[in-house]
Amino acid sequence: MNKAFKNENFWILYLNLFGSLLDSNNNLIKEIKEKEIEDILKSLSSDFTIKKELTKIQDIERLNKLGLSHLANKKYTKYEVQLNFNLESFQLILSCNFDISGSEFHLFLIKDSKKHLLGWRDGARFHPFCIKYEEFKLIINYLEKNDNYWKKSKIPTLLLMKYVGFGKDEQKKQEDLIKTTNKIMEDMNLKYIQYFSTCSYKENCLWLKTNLGWEFKGQWCYSLRNSEHKENKFPFKLWNELIVEL
Repeated sequence: MNKAFKNENFWILYLNLFGSLLDSNNNLIKEIKEKEIEDILKSLSSDFTIKKELTKIQDIERLNKLGLSHLANKKYTKYEVQLNFNLESFQLILSCNFDISGSEFHLFLIKDSKKHLLGWRDGARFHPFCIKYEEFKLIINYLEKNDNYWKKSKIPTLLLMKYVGFGKDEQKKQEDLIKTTNKIMEDMNLKYIQYFSTCSYKENCLWLKTNLGWEFKGQWCYSLRNSEHKENKFPFKLWNELIVEL
């Protein structure tokens, strides 16, 4: 397994989204330097394709709120890496854009070389919730047994947990996943576990079975897996086929 996944800086960027880690009083606990991101990407490059782009931070207001005003207008390198998960005739691709001012992560379903957006995470208008807990367990079980890269690894659980949607009647399932993920991180000796956001349930949302399949519905559900979402269309038919294959 790639040593980047043993690096706590990777998980700060991935779970926290930002390159700075704050406590409940907004005191700075840890700030990741660009050189540390480069070290993570160097490790990942041994197994995955890395793309990079020179840019500068535009959102000065957000930097000020995060206590990172010293980064304003400073040029830095933006990185992208794609993590692949092989699932029968499908693939999941997690596109990771690492950025000290706010990372972005997009999850895609791939079938016959066509890419379909399932959900994404960023520091603004995120829509991550696209997988039922029962489906998540099917996916993880398949990867641990069959994917040559991820076989017997607990890393996919941490990478995909943020895309699990929990309705208001699923708090026990959410607690089960939190317990599972915390144990994985403890076994990895990650010392900032208490500051990581793992998964949450939406008190105004529910999973409902419709003619399209399972939809995540409700007020502010932050999900593309909802037929009422107008900007992006969830690939219900293909997703249903994937779950049947698994």
